[in-house]
Amino acid sequence: MKRMTETDIWSKEWFMTLEPRLKCLVRFIWDNCDNAGVWSPNWTLAKIMIGEEVSIDDIKKIDNGNKHEILKNGKIWIKDFVEFQCGKTLNPKSPPHKKVIDLLESYSLLDRVFNRVLDTPIEEEEEKEEEEEVEREEDKEAESCFEKCLIHFPEHLRPDKKQKSNWIDTIDKLNRIDKIPFEKIIEIVKKTREDQFWSKNFLSLTKLRKKNPEGVMYAVVFNENIKSRNEQSSQTGSIYSDDFKQRVANGMVAKKN
Repeated sequence: MKRMTETDIWSKEWFMTLEPRLKCLVRFIWDNCDNAGVWSPNWTLAKIMIGEEVSIDDIKKIDNGNKHEILKNGKIWIKDFVEFQCGKTLNPKSPPHKKVIDLLESYSLLDRVFNRVLDTPIEEEEEKEEEEEVEREEDKEAESCFEKCLIHFPEHLRPDKKQKSNWIDTIDKLNRIDKIPFEKIIEIVKKTREDQFWSKNFLSLTKLRKKNPEGVMYAVVFNENIKSRNEQSSQTGSIYSDDFKQRVANGMVAKKN
């Protein structure tokens, strides 16, 4: 069995002041306890391995009961063992943690460890981890969308570090609040930046969530422009007239019949 070991124990005062046989006893108990930090005493074996007489009375000499406790059944419990080996949270969905939880319950120690080790109830901790995981995935998608949009802006229009955060925040809100798919955001940016007229009026991603004088969000204005242009191109092979573009710029959005 492999376990983490506390390498700085040799510099801690409570351990430094122990006589050699008691130092050996501490290490022997810590290496032979179960995953809940409970050791079923075998004093004969301990004496053979340590090379000196040791007994349950020596447990009281080690640290005045601060780290080791003699349970009612005579077993020795290392109080901080679970926290040191497993961290501050126990997850019942984790097979190794589940074994620890089962052992603690069998010794009626789970409530004591729960109160000392866990900062929040297990269910809340799991929900928090799941929420954080979802947020991380959403952040990655928004940043990926940002990178794909960025290539459509010339170098002199690209954001600095502070502006970059604003651009990514705009993408996140377009997707999360306005329910515009990331693929559609990329399409709107690409085709609007390729438009000879609109490229001069679309210099920052933050404009996508701003509204024109009619109260219509520019992401919608740009998308309607793209749809109408595609329809007209397929029917006549021509593009929008400058007059139409100027009317849209002034806040008029083309409506389908």
